[in-house]
Amino acid sequence: MIRVNGGIQNYLWGKKGSSSMITIFSNEIIEDRPYAEYWLGTHSDLPTLYNGNSIKDITGELKYLFKLLTVNWPLSIQLHPNKSQGEELHLQNPKLYPDDNHKPEMCIAISSMKLFYGFRSPEEVSDMLNQTPELNDLIRNINDLPSQLQKLYENEEVTKEHVNAYIERIHTNNIHNIYEEINEYFPGDTGIFVGMFMNYIELNPGEAVLIHPCDPHAYIWGDLIEAQATSNNVIRAGLTPKHKDVQALLRIANYENRTRPPIIRGHERETGVKEYITEYPEFKVIEYVKTEPFVIDVTDHMLGMVLEGSGVYGGEEIKAGNSYLLSSSVEIIPTPKIRLYLCGHNQH
Repeated sequence: MIRVNGGIQNYLWGKKGSSSMITIFSNEIIEDRPYAEYWLGTHSDLPTLYNGNSIKDITGELKYLFKLLTVNWPLSIQLHPNKSQGEELHLQNPKLYPDDNHKPEMCIAISSMKLFYGFRSPEEVSDMLNQTPELNDLIRNINDLPSQLQKLYENEEVTKEHVNAYIERIHTNNIHNIYEEINEYFPGDTGIFVGMFMNYIELNPGEAVLIHPCDPHAYIWGDLIEAQATSNNVIRAGLTPKHKDVQALLRIANYENRTRPPIIRGHERETGVKEYITEYPEFKVIEYVKTEPFVIDVTDHMLGMVLEGSGVYGGEEIKAGNSYLLSSSVEIIPTPKIRLYLCGHNQH
């Protein structure tokens, strides 16, 4: 077990300064700087380092990327391609799509969390449109979802007028909802209406959602652990100042499985040890919250981050803000309590 250094992404949507949990991994805290993501992995965009060199020299290319996110305002409405689509997009535009991999991912809430994920059922969409004349007027007599969404993007200035009219109406009627919250950050954005077609989900700490390739989603607020296949391909279509590839998103999006996603609560393997395992071989996550000595069984390279507390391993102190590469089994003695997360390949 060796201590390693992950990398921090300072995207604008991150929580600022010491309000972000990510700053426990930083050597300095700048209070007006956003701290959005902390990465552990071998992805070339931000590789984890040991003695100044990528851990890839030790582990080879890891198939997973392990992150901590602190979300202060909404991320873009986005999706990630499957493997064949990733290869195609990378070939067409390697600058915009930097690798050829797919990107399934699992988000595990470590605070209360809000997100959009997947499209709502036809019945829910119909009810929503009946209650939202400002949106219904834009797509009148269009029944299929891809065409409805396409209509919103045909003239975004007109869509913005309708979004503003909707926000004005709910303000007048003293209605407060998630769309009003998002409008504070992205006033009049087409993505607000797109979000109305999506499932709105609130997660409690410890609850998780598995995000499949081609499924649209947007994190709105909260702190989370994220495990994913090693990729940084993102197709965006709203709620962002970054490049949008609307036609690619509408073409690739999954319109078939229009149900609310199952909430994953993890499997408690023993007291204080919870596993989050999916069908994807690239990643699994294990949470340890322990007050007694415990052994971590390791058969492959795993990466870990300590979020709370402290402990002792082999006479060395480990504490919140430390990250580690584990290549063999270890015993840790909490002093008096420790909370850490590990990510590794999901070996069936």
